[in-house]
Amino acid sequence: MLLDGGACTAFELMMRRGDNPYQPEAQGLDCVRIAIGFGSRKVVEYMRKNGIS
Repeated sequence: MLLDGGACTAFELMMRRGDNPYQPEAQGLDCVRIAIGFGSRKVVEYMRKNGIS
């Protein structure tokens, strides 16, 4: 499992690739809900700074 910093790095790479953070996964959750659910503070901060909510 990635540490919070690793999750943020993975999220940043995903965004640079042009992926859609609002695209739901198999259970219907998007990146915002997943990050909040896992308590990934750095990912949530990154999303807020970049207008993703």
